[in-house]
Amino acid sequence: MVGDEVVGWVDFDVDRSWLQSGEVNVGYNVFAAHRGSGYASRAVELLIRHLAESTAFDAATLVIHPDNAASLAVAAKCGFVPNGEIESSRYFKRLIKSG
Repeated sequence: MVGDEVVGWVDFDVDRSWLQSGEVNVGYNVFAAHRGSGYASRAVELLIRHLAESTAFDAATLVIHPDNAASLAVAAKCGFVPNGEIESSRYFKRLIKSG
């Protein structure tokens, strides 16, 4: 939300066959009219904070099509580390909690 307007969404799921114990997969989308304003990275960071403070999950993952330059930039900005490929897409991980 920005003011009273919904500009996109962020969520996570745990029902991917490739997720390891303690991992979640993060998804997000910013509606076209609002892209390029930092909303995706802010939403991902807020979700990571929520996961760290309110859940037992240890790591977050992203699966991004290699042609999606904007999402690849979000992954880098949010500290996700490349971890190979899954489903013909780039695969990233980030620790939620240390230690």
